[in-house]
Amino acid sequence: MYRRVWLAVIALWLSAVSGGALAVDDIHAADPFDGQWRLDLERSRITCRDRPARMLITLRTVGQLVSYTSETLYSNGRISRAHYTAGYDGTPALVTGSFALMIPVSLKHIDSNTVEASYVRGFQVIATSRRVVSEDGNLMTVTTNSNVPGDKSIPDVSVFVRTHERTADL
Repeated sequence: MYRRVWLAVIALWLSAVSGGALAVDDIHAADPFDGQWRLDLERSRITCRDRPARMLITLRTVGQLVSYTSETLYSNGRISRAHYTAGYDGTPALVTGSFALMIPVSLKHIDSNTVEASYVRGFQVIATSRRVVSEDGNLMTVTTNSNVPGDKSIPDVSVFVRTHERTADL
């Protein structure tokens, strides 16, 4: 909480010094994950049968929590949405979706540019995703591995490009 207030104060001061040229998104510059991310299908390797045609993820840090919202459009025209708010302390958080509650997720910061998400069903981790933001902050690579016994699937690698639009549509 204090960190956010302090960053807001610094941003307002910098805005005043720079003549107001500082964007609102600069307040969130401390967390490289904050922002909107659009799936780049050309760079991604997605092996699941229900491959998305488009996907948009929005991440916002609020205090010690991160808010995640995704919207996915599939080739058959179906749209799915998911949302959760979680801390980076490994505590499971409920994920709500378009149709019902989904499996819980827990997050851990590995380093400033890496987050690991674990998805749990019946007290067992069934999948993990490792999110890595590039040094320049413009790409986020999400590598997802299934931990279901007997599933020998190849890890999915989804590459997302940061969008600089205020609100992006699928």
